Order: sequence, then C-alpha cells, then structure tokens
Amino acid sequence: MKKLWLGLSTCVLSVMLVACGTGGTSGTEGEDPEEIVEDVENAEDEAVEEEDAVEEEPVDEEEAAEEEPTEEETTEDEASKETSDASEVKEIEVEVEGDKEMRSAQFNRGELGYSIYVLENFSLTGEEPRRDVILSDYDGSFFTRIIQEGSSADTNALKNNIIEHTTGTIEDNYPTPLEDVDFSLREKVTSDDGETNIFHVAKTYPNGETYRFELYIPNKEAQEGILPSFWAMLKTFQP
Repeated sequence: MKKLWLGLSTCVLSVMLVACGTGGTSGTEGEDPEEIVEDVENAEDEAVEEEDAVEEEPVDEEEAAEEEPTEEETTEDEASKETSDASEVKEIEVEVEGDKEMRSAQFNRGELGYSIYVLENFSLTGEEPRRDVILSDYDGSFFTRIIQEGSSADTNALKNNIIEHTTGTIEDNYPTPLEDVDFSLREKVTSDDGETNIFHVAKTYPNGETYRFELYIPNKEAQEGILPSFWAMLKTFQP
C-alpha cells in the first residue's frame, strides 16, 4: 500500500514539474518548483500516516476487561488453593475381622460445618437441626448419627443421661477405634425386629467442639462389614 502511494506521488510530481517547465496555464503556473516538491512530500507523509492509522486496530476495552481476571475470580481461585489439600476422593483404611484394606471414599462437607470422607455405598444427609446421619445404602437399618453438642457440653451429664434412659443393657468403656474419646458405651436393646447394638461415643476436638456419635448396628450378618466401615469414616471426621 505504501509503495502504491509512493508511485502515485511520484507521478503527480512529474506532471507538475512538466507543467511548470512548459509554462502552461495550469494552477501551478508561477509557483516555485521547490515549494511544489515540499507540497508533494507533505501529501505523501499524510497518506502514510492515514494508512498506519488504518492498519492499527483499536483495542476493544470490553474484550480486554474480559481477559483480565476480576477481583472476585481471583479470590475464588485463592480459596480453592487453600482447600486443595482435601482431595475429592481418597483411599481410607478399613479393618474387617483383622484384615486391613483400602477403600475409595468421597470428601463431604456436612451441614454442621465438619468434613468427613464417606465410603461408597453410604450416604451422608441432614436429619434434624444439629444432627446428620450416615446411612448404609445396602440396608437402611444400619446408620450412624452425628450430633453436635457444642463447645460447652458436659460429657459426664451426656453419658449419665444415656445410662439413665436405656431400655436395654449398658457396657461402659467399650473399646473403640477412635482415639481420645470422652466416653464410649455399648447399649444392647431388643425389639420385635431383633437385637440391636447401639454404640454411644463422645469426643471433644482440639477446637473445643464436642460431637457425639450413635452407631446403630442390628444383629445381622452385614454388620461384619458395615460396622468397621462406620469406624473408618468417623476416623476422618474433622470439625
């Protein structure tokens, strides 16, 4: 394009010089040849400037704004990085009749604010205010209730209340895979559906929050695999 303008300018200059030299009656008669050359050079410079202006595409401010991350997006990315240590899925250890095996578990954030890894074939759901429940998808009569007792809970009073209201038999200090518990009870109750073991465990966590777990385990063959699965999930519990 620049070469085209240069060629046209050269042609115009040649015509003007010829006209000037022949003394014709054109509009350039009587003009100084040097002034004519200067005018042509100025016209050429203006043409080049116009061409450069056309070739430079204007920056679309809206597109530029879309490419730049907003403050909100930046904050979300930072928050995502802060929680990236909690994998969506990981293998957790489950011990069944003395044999240890690794099983896939899904990261969950409970309605009460805690986190827990839930094994396949189990579901975590809200039950009541301050209570959630983990259900066995295989048999809904197997479940674990998660109860938030708060930071000012009297665990001795909680324990005595369970003992006083039992309709079955109580075994105190029952062995549990959970560490540093406030108390652990096994309650045996009998109904028309048969015998059920209810494990009552309370634990106060480093943040001062006390949680109570109630594991309902009917006396069925499936308990051999389901009870260890509940314990394995509760080991991953974090308020």
